[in-house]
Parts: sequence; C-alpha cells; structure tokens
Amino acid sequence: DGGEHSRGRFPRTGARGRRRMTDTTTEKQPATTGVWWVRLPRPSLRSTGILFPLAILFVALSIGSKPFLTTTNLLNILDQQSAILMIAAAGTLVMISGGLDLSVGSTYALAGVVSAHIALTGNLTVAIVAGLGVGLAVGVVNGVITTFFRINSLIATLAMSFIVAGVASRVTRGNLITLMNRPKFANLARSEVIGIRTSIW
Repeated sequence: DGGEHSRGRFPRTGARGRRRMTDTTTEKQPATTGVWWVRLPRPSLRSTGILFPLAILFVALSIGSKPFLTTTNLLNILDQQSAILMIAAAGTLVMISGGLDLSVGSTYALAGVVSAHIALTGNLTVAIVAGLGVGLAVGVVNGVITTFFRINSLIATLAMSFIVAGVASRVTRGNLITLMNRPKFANLARSEVIGIRTSIW
C-alpha cells in the first residue's frame, strides 16, 4: 500500500513525458533571414507616390531645357523657394506630432517685418532676435490654446493666422519696408557658405 501510495503521489515520468512538457513550454521562434534589407520596413506607395511625378517632371525639364540642369539654375530655384521650404518644414513637424498649424505663413511674415522694422533704426542683432522671438511667442500661444484649452488646432491656428497677418499689416502700415540704408542686413541675406546662399542651408 505504501508503494502504491507513493507511486500515486509521485507518478513516474519517462522520456515521453519530459518531451511533452518541453514541447508545451518551448515557444516557437520566428524564422529570420540573414539578408538584412529584407527585414527593413518597406515604404508604401501612398507615402512615396509624390516622388514619381516629381521625378518625371525633373527628367522632362532636364531634357527639354538645357539651362535647367545646371548648378546655377538649381541653386536659384532653391534660393527662390527657400521661404516656402522653411514654412513647409515647420508645418510638417506639427503634422508629425498629430496637429495642424495654418498660421506658419503669417508667422513667417510677421517675424520678417518685425525684424526689418527694428533693423531700420536699431541694432542688427536685436532685429534678428526680435524676429525669432515673435515666431516663438506665436508658437507658444498656439500650443497653449490647443493643449490646455483643448481647442481644435485647425480652428485655433486658422484664427491665429488672421490675427498675426493683421498685426504684420499694422507694423508695415501697408507699405513696403526697404533697408537701403542698412546694407549689413541685406548682406546677411545674401551671404554664402561654400558658394551656397545661407537661405538654402
């Protein structure tokens, strides 16, 4: 009885039982391939679709116009579009974070006119810092409105764009700001690094 009781409490497990226990506890490892680029995430057609018409347009212009594919012309295009590229870059950062900012264009204009207005009679460094400060202030106000007051970023930044544009118009009083007597300010905008305008960098 003692032997049967002992066998009942402690059943004997053979190789088959140990194999069964091992099989149930062992997780299957996913098969991996040795080719590293196969494991990289592949971009979808939706995210890269804009590149195809851009490439086609670039090739067509390069074939149809000989001056197009030259260093001087490409640098001129980048210089002319540098303002739009900076605005688009700022808007892209907001979109990546899940928001939407429609006031980046007006903020860019306000920062420029404030900086130019101060540069007419003030220090060049102060003018640049003031322009950057204006842009920072508008961004902080947008962030506070959308984050703490829970107002939709589309509505908040759209309203802010009208306000900022009105302030910029008030600063200029509807006139063109010229800095003919401050050549250093204009020279800064036309400065180059390794033969490329600083606006492109």
